[in-house]
Amino acid sequence: MQHDKLPKQGVAESDEFGGYRLLYALVQRNWSEINVGLKSSVYEQFRQKHERLPKMSAFNHAVQVVKSLMHHNYASFFELYKNPPHLSGYLMDFLVQRVRISGYDRILASFRPTVSISFLTKKLKFYDHQETNEFIRKKGVVFAPASGHRTSVDSLEIDCKASIRNSSSHNRENLLL
Repeated sequence: MQHDKLPKQGVAESDEFGGYRLLYALVQRNWSEINVGLKSSVYEQFRQKHERLPKMSAFNHAVQVVKSLMHHNYASFFELYKNPPHLSGYLMDFLVQRVRISGYDRILASFRPTVSISFLTKKLKFYDHQETNEFIRKKGVVFAPASGHRTSVDSLEIDCKASIRNSSSHNRENLLL
């Protein structure tokens, strides 16, 4: 079928698939495609006619995801990840690990001298402490010396400075950008 004989997409469809296009470009780390998507006529159309679209359309949602990744804002990313429009969540699933790695590195750099495992579980939206433990062990975490009688996983503390040194010696192939 020739391109000129294809039916035109409506506003809702171009919004939805424009959002998928941006998210897929993020998954592929294709920043030139993201720039094209942000400058596309779809984006301009939505910017000019923003009153006709819901506040968080699929395309606007994808633009917010792009901004959260560009600014390394893991908190904003996970807020957007909670309620994605249409099937966007399936594409965002591919980004979660990268965002967690970036967020983990930023948390260790910001919250010295120690940070709790329960804090990481909450902020990086792990399902439970077991998933958090698997993640941090792969990152080469160093635990702070226990003070008192700590018996639960919730009370374990990560030594941020030692973990950063240990983490920097690990492979960096999963960088966010």
